[in-house]
Amino acid sequence: LTAGTYSIVVRDADSLFSEPIEITINTIETSIPPSPVADSAVYACVGDSSIELTAIGDIASTDSLLTTMAGGNGSSANMFVIEAIQETTIESFAVNMYPSATGDVSIFFRPDDYLIVPGANTSDAGWILVGTAEGVVSNAPDYTNIPVPVNITIPAGERYSFHIGSPAPTSVQYSNGTGLGNVYATNASFNFIEGHGGTVFNCTYSPRVFNGLIR
Repeated sequence: LTAGTYSIVVRDADSLFSEPIEITINTIETSIPPSPVADSAVYACVGDSSIELTAIGDIASTDSLLTTMAGGNGSSANMFVIEAIQETTIESFAVNMYPSATGDVSIFFRPDDYLIVPGANTSDAGWILVGTAEGVVSNAPDYTNIPVPVNITIPAGERYSFHIGSPAPTSVQYSNGTGLGNVYATNASFNFIEGHGGTVFNCTYSPRVFNGLIR
């Protein structure tokens, strides 16, 4: 759904249906946040012709990209590449964590394409620490926000690499890809490129697809 006006019919616990009710959903973005909530004091009463709701929640901007949340495989770290179609600032990440996972999560980057740097998937050489969030608790089955401000700008046409991982075993879910270096998903701002999975600075499984949200 997007912000706008909708016509709905309300069914109560006795399976009685109301007349159509017009609902206007407002949000500061063009898309409704994932898992939005409404004020519990808002009611639709008999005779009401319209009500207004405001979506409150974790807002994903129109530049964000949810790669996938399919899972199917996993360990404790991912490496992947982002190619900027236009100048793009990566602000933050959210990751698909296993339901019982908890632990520190670190984000690293490098201003190049690690896929063409021999050994970059099994060494910390060339990787720069963006930050570490301590004691991150899984928000499964939804994505888990990593409270590390990234704020890295990728010039148009350039490729930057990112490595997200935790020392906690079996913490990060990812998916099997179709080909190392393939573009898995895209939006108007950037291409998301398949990479590796494994453990921190030892990502030896490929192709693997990072599961989560890129903002």
